[in-house]
Amino acid sequence: MCAWRAGEVYTIEPGIYLWGVGGFRVDDTVVVGEPPEVLTTTPRDLAGVTLPG
Repeated sequence: MCAWRAGEVYTIEPGIYLWGVGGFRVDDTVVVGEPPEVLTTTPRDLAGVTLPG
């Protein structure tokens, strides 16, 4: 039995955090279907996910 139904929307938000250093979280928003539709269009490269310091 599948817990998901077509048309439902989920966010997937894994992250990693290092005490005293900082952290990183990336997220995707996905619509369940065949095939699934990823709505997130943000860059995945290091420069695209790093804030200027």
